[in-house]
Amino acid sequence: MLVQGEERQRLVDEILNGAVLGRSDQLRRLLRYLADEEAAGRGSHLTEYTIGVNALGRPVDYAPDIDSTVRTRMHELRRRLDDHYRQNPEAEWRLELPKGSYRLRFSRREPETSLQTVVQAEAAPDDQRQQPPPDARRAFILGMILATALLGVGWTAKTLWVSAGERAARLIWGPMLAKGETVTLLLATTPQLWVREFGDSPHPVGDPPQVFPMPSDPALLDWYRRTTLAKGEGLILHPNNHSPLGGEAHAAIRLAAFVAERQAHVELLAGEHTGATEIRERNAVVLGRAEYSRAAAALQPNDGWAVRYVPERREVGIVSQKGDRPSFFREGG
Repeated sequence: MLVQGEERQRLVDEILNGAVLGRSDQLRRLLRYLADEEAAGRGSHLTEYTIGVNALGRPVDYAPDIDSTVRTRMHELRRRLDDHYRQNPEAEWRLELPKGSYRLRFSRREPETSLQTVVQAEAAPDDQRQQPPPDARRAFILGMILATALLGVGWTAKTLWVSAGERAARLIWGPMLAKGETVTLLLATTPQLWVREFGDSPHPVGDPPQVFPMPSDPALLDWYRRTTLAKGEGLILHPNNHSPLGGEAHAAIRLAAFVAERQAHVELLAGEHTGATEIRERNAVVLGRAEYSRAAAALQPNDGWAVRYVPERREVGIVSQKGDRPSFFREGG
């Protein structure tokens, strides 16, 4: 059964006039706006930008990827609604704000059915049904108790191990792993010249130039033909700013999975075009070397660490900025 218009308004008014929103006029404006848009049939058209401008008073040049006001307020409103219905578990109709959605949902609480009621309803009143012998029943009950105990021990050991690891992760990450939070992964890429084979086809054009002449060194061309499936005809060098290094790409994938497993949200931004000021007040993780990321260069402490090519060693390693001379650290060293 669908909730009617009058009941919808009663549910909204109950929250607006109750104590669960405290003194937050901003949350009340947000809830009233979401309810009005849903009632007008425009709920499916809500966006972070329209909510920010029309409900929360953000300017018309509001940029959701920089200003997290809407995400923060939506998270807080969702939490307050959950708190209200935890305190009122018998409420028949509920007002919900599903994660990942800007639309209000009106749902009806399903009546609870006890296990005893189900057993009694399904049991046949047949006194003639054959019962197992008492010894068999006792053996069955003892077996069930033993199996339950073994499962309980295994579950407890696993839970303790997982809980210890989870506590350590949340201690390190802090509020970034809170349910419903958004973690921004800032992935920097390296400028590259990509070897492309266009043959007789028109080359890409643009400003700055999109094509550079391919070196005519015979050894280079021979190596290219031997290591690719291309014929090596009409090769050019084409600028490419969209390929992250393997380590950074792998780290971004693992971090996204780690955050998503804890029911937080993940967004990915291009690091080479994003500075430190654009991720201010965000839960952000910067991936990439300072040479290719404005944010990494600005946030890296002067006496911190850096990944750098050390000419005298002809190796890339982690170097410490402390002291007059950087220290080189090998893997496992």
